[in-house]
Amino acid sequence: MAPDVSVPANFGRHHIGAPSHGNLTFNMKEGAPIKANSIILSLNSPVIDNLTTSLHMTSVDVEDFSREAVDCFIEASYTGELEEVNVGNFRDVNKMSHVFEVSWLVAKCQEFFVSYLGKLDRESSYDDILFAVEEAVFVMSALKKRNFLELVVPKLNSTFYFISQRDIIINQFLSNLGTIDKYQLDACIAIARSDVHVLVQNLIVHIKIGPKNRLDENMRYLLKNLDLNACYRMKPDVHEKLFSALKEMSLSETVDFQLIINLFERRSLEKIHAPIVCRVYGKYFDLDLKDMFDKLLKNHAVTNLYSLFEVLWLRLSYWNEKLENDIIDKIVDIKTECGWCKLDHKFIDNFVNGPNSNQSYNKFHNLVKGCDNLVNKEGAQSTYAIVHEYAGTQFLQEVLFKDHTFLFHLPNGAFAGKPFILMLKSMESLNPESFFMSFYAADDIITRSEHGKEDSFRLPNLHFALEITFAGKVPTIYPISWCGYPIRNKKMTYWEWGYLRSSPTRPDDMLPGNEGHRPWLNCNKGIYRLICFQVT
Repeated sequence: MAPDVSVPANFGRHHIGAPSHGNLTFNMKEGAPIKANSIILSLNSPVIDNLTTSLHMTSVDVEDFSREAVDCFIEASYTGELEEVNVGNFRDVNKMSHVFEVSWLVAKCQEFFVSYLGKLDRESSYDDILFAVEEAVFVMSALKKRNFLELVVPKLNSTFYFISQRDIIINQFLSNLGTIDKYQLDACIAIARSDVHVLVQNLIVHIKIGPKNRLDENMRYLLKNLDLNACYRMKPDVHEKLFSALKEMSLSETVDFQLIINLFERRSLEKIHAPIVCRVYGKYFDLDLKDMFDKLLKNHAVTNLYSLFEVLWLRLSYWNEKLENDIIDKIVDIKTECGWCKLDHKFIDNFVNGPNSNQSYNKFHNLVKGCDNLVNKEGAQSTYAIVHEYAGTQFLQEVLFKDHTFLFHLPNGAFAGKPFILMLKSMESLNPESFFMSFYAADDIITRSEHGKEDSFRLPNLHFALEITFAGKVPTIYPISWCGYPIRNKKMTYWEWGYLRSSPTRPDDMLPGNEGHRPWLNCNKGIYRLICFQVT
């Protein structure tokens, strides 16, 4: 057994390679073996200590490791410092530290990895970021540890740049879905977080191009392990495409058939609730208005006139650009083509339009308000309903940091008087992406007994918004779905949710941890109402 000496310690770099000290041979796959001192190595490694003192071995096979990594490992053992590690030899050095159980070197390797992640920024290349992911996957597969992956996940979800690179990495891994291993699949699932649709979109492609009579092992693995509820909440259109693709299959294997039956059963339970999608508008702002229309509609970001009006408000209120003469005709054409209903006059009358609004938005607002093809006239049956009411800053605290369910009723229409529940899921560990909203049918009779069959399971199409009333002023309506995730400033001194009062200079500003906008905490005397409009 090696003497009781505390490591890491500096045994002297000058002893490395000394013939009189080299009584332990490291056998390499290629080239000459490397000599080192068995006592110094044994002091660092209980594994080498056992090999040399108990088993009386004078050589160790290290054919799985590069010469550069072995040199680095030996030097670290002699000097007590990890100085020669780099991206080229890191994997082997890290693995050697685990194989030979050099605990202090394991910790140093993790420090190197943490430092590497900390240096990644918007200027980092795709290969730089891919290195971190691939090392995390390797540690999972070779060492059966997830500690590197747990470090990589928050980094790849921290800014729009890293999220875009994350999606490219996922797409690259899943382009070979039939051949990649379970560790790569687990890494993709982990780094995607709640953006499950990124994986589902790849899965749909492989289902469509693969055999129609069976699912391969990796397809089954994804279907069993993906959070399809998260996909349904975030991207209901992608969720629907997945099940449409599965419906087209003629499955011959019993295990595949049973899996699909279970998935459909789980989906049928989801039919009685609907997500309130949290959209991000910043990515559309660099487009001209024509391209913006096309992008919004193709990506299913706009599902009714309410959501279209809101995103145009966000665009025009911050960018005082010249309107096209035919913008109203274009919106009417879109409404007709998509079969959308008109806006409730209360929504357009009370939508935010203060003294700070610019000329471009004021013109747009008045054009919409005066168009009978877009807005129901005053006196028409209202689709407005109050879901819940808050006083002052209680609103922010309650919405962001507490889970809530609110019972509400619609005033008229096919669902008049029926009970519904709005659910607010608060942030977990101050992570804005974990916040989401959904509404449910409060009574199963509405969706099951009354309609009778599975195809009739449905909910009213509701558009949610925020209404604020200050003393002596008329209520003002603001959007929430286009700014549906909470945001905070860098010092985390305040949070905001709902509409943004000032324009972000770039899309990254909407992400947590970046510079926020003027806080609402000074708006403490108003009445805040969560409201909805029924979209027929």
